[in-house]
Amino acid sequence: MTGMSNGRHFFKFDVPSFERVLNYVSQKELLDDRLVALSLALRIYTQSNNNEQYLSKINEVSEQHDELVQKVELYFNPPLIQK
Repeated sequence: MTGMSNGRHFFKFDVPSFERVLNYVSQKELLDDRLVALSLALRIYTQSNNNEQYLSKINEVSEQHDELVQKVELYFNPPLIQK
């Protein structure tokens, strides 16, 4: 989520934001909102140099819904593109 004013961001999601973002995954009502939050949590996980505790928490919260589990699996095992 980004708000801009005069080219400056109102919101910044980074490693210190991980717990807040992870809460969005479980608390948002709409699945689409949860998927967006999960994508952000996965990006923060990568920014954290693949912190194992973050991955464990991501896996735990994603178990709430099959589509969240699929999103995590797709992130770590993207489909091969054949030419």
